Amino acid sequence: MMARTKYIEAPTPDANGVEVFNPHEECQWTDENRAETINQSSMRVMELGDVSKNPNSKSKNKETAPPLEECKPLEINEETRWKSKAMNNSATSKTEDSKTEQFSSMELVNKGLLILNKISWTTMDRLTKQFQEETKLVENDEVRKEIITIIIRKAQTEQHFGPMYAQLCSIISKEFKPFKRDLLEKCQGEFEMETADKISLATKTADGTPMDEEEVQYHSTLIRKAYVGHIKFLGELYLRDVVKLSVMTYCLDELLKDESNEENLECFAHLMTTMGEKLVGHTRKKNNKPFDWGPVETLQKSPNISNRIKFMLQDLVELKNRGWVQRRKLETAKSIADLHKELAKEKKNQRRNSSLNISTSQSNLRRVNSVTAPSMDGDGFMEVSRATMKKVGSKQNVSENASAAPSIPKGQKMRRAQSTPAGLSTGYTIGTPSSTPIKQKNVTYNNMSNAPSLPTTVSPERPIVLSVDQCQSKMKSVLKEYFVGGDTADAVLSVHEMIQAGSEGSIERGAKSFEAGVLMVMEMKEADVKQFLTVLESCVKESKIEKESIVQGLNDPLEFLRDIQIDAPLAASHVSLIISELINWNTISLDVLLGAPEFFKTEGKAAALAIEILKKNNGGEPSDKDLTVVESLMTEGDKEVHSSAKVMFSAL
Repeated sequence: MMARTKYIEAPTPDANGVEVFNPHEECQWTDENRAETINQSSMRVMELGDVSKNPNSKSKNKETAPPLEECKPLEINEETRWKSKAMNNSATSKTEDSKTEQFSSMELVNKGLLILNKISWTTMDRLTKQFQEETKLVENDEVRKEIITIIIRKAQTEQHFGPMYAQLCSIISKEFKPFKRDLLEKCQGEFEMETADKISLATKTADGTPMDEEEVQYHSTLIRKAYVGHIKFLGELYLRDVVKLSVMTYCLDELLKDESNEENLECFAHLMTTMGEKLVGHTRKKNNKPFDWGPVETLQKSPNISNRIKFMLQDLVELKNRGWVQRRKLETAKSIADLHKELAKEKKNQRRNSSLNISTSQSNLRRVNSVTAPSMDGDGFMEVSRATMKKVGSKQNVSENASAAPSIPKGQKMRRAQSTPAGLSTGYTIGTPSSTPIKQKNVTYNNMSNAPSLPTTVSPERPIVLSVDQCQSKMKSVLKEYFVGGDTADAVLSVHEMIQAGSEGSIERGAKSFEAGVLMVMEMKEADVKQFLTVLESCVKESKIEKESIVQGLNDPLEFLRDIQIDAPLAASHVSLIISELINWNTISLDVLLGAPEFFKTEGKAAALAIEILKKNNGGEPSDKDLTVVESLMTEGDKEVHSSAKVMFSAL
């Protein structure tokens, strides 16, 4: 102990300044009370160690408390310690000091971001006012510009919420003009900045080393998608009169200026899809020069752009010709009231359909149970005629009709009465001589041979005609039920009631039903495809669906084949199996592929699909006619690899 207290200083340096420790030869403890000191230290109880007599024994009670020593409480600095913002805001909001508290710019921006994350169509009015008050857009220019940057960034990355953010900007711009000025300046800067410059900035590292190719591709994809979102956001601002017509006309001209820039052409198509209807009407109303669609039609025929951009421009022109009515309903953000309206509409349609089914079944039941007055024929037999249904919907109805017929005792003669026209009623005569009076519940039929029989007429049941969209969803339901139950006859009957072949509009209904079935089984297993073919074969042979419907119904499956094949690799194999079976049934021929959509013939590997169909159809050598079809479907790339259709058939 004495040694530890005497040698705690640093070593003494020598003449050269080097600190060298020179230990003494010996160290003596000269204190006269050293024995007493050692004895006292050995008898002291240690607080941190196990000083029991048997340290190896396991004690049940282990001391885990810290050593007993006086500790000074920690000093807490209220200015520098971490404080929860949520707790701080909630606590200070209840006091009068919160009104005079000054928040930093970053805190105001964070508040605005929190409100933007909670805003919706339902809470738009309430949160917009709160957004302006808590972010102090009017007083703080720095915060206003930062908030505008956040709104534009969210509109670019969250495109389905773009209309909602545009509505927010429109409300604030009407109340506060400097916000509109800063917003337009920021939008102009984003529009004029080249995508390549954005990519170079995003992929620039701090040390100057290049990024990996995958990282560069990742950032490039995000930036291109954000630019498309920015263009759509500009269109939404124009729809709300935040941007003028002259500005949008300038943007359209800039996007169409260079036909080699396919990104700008894609943005042009999206922009016109968003605001084309108002822009065309606006130019007519202002007596300005109408928008010139000539460059768009020229670009459709240009060989310098890809087929993807050509089809986007073609869809834009078709949208204009349809009066700017979208072919497919776009999914956008909705308010709770809109969701309730859609739900109420669906329930109303379900109740209407159920009421129609109930009324139809009740009328059929009355038709079955209606009995005409008894009559006597020339031979003296009583004839009871019972009207039957024109069509029996289920086995249960058949059993009910059979049980409703009168019982016939043994030994009595029975013969079928004369059927009514169209075979709607069937009668049975029960033998009873005319000389013998018939008594039944105090009613006697005498001299009824001259009584005229009442004609039995059944008014034809008016079939329920489904719309094209209803046929699409109904076909999916029928197939799902068939895949579980396996009742082919019931499935064919459902298809017949749905399409009603031969009536007005049956081709369109049949095309949409066949299309829905093919698109459904393209993403399923081969066993499900064969079950679908079983139902389809019965429908074709019984003329429940027209051939024209099948030809039309193949367009969308062929056009989107390669897109579906990304998620369902067996889609092409399933389609080739379906078409080969249709060819075997003499429903269609291979040249139906020649009338397929242009995208399928150029980008969908049409020749390879045709060869796969031929091999599944006969497995032998194809005919000259089939080879001619394959050669017509071969692209330039196919012709560079294979010299002819026959060589390609042998190679695949």
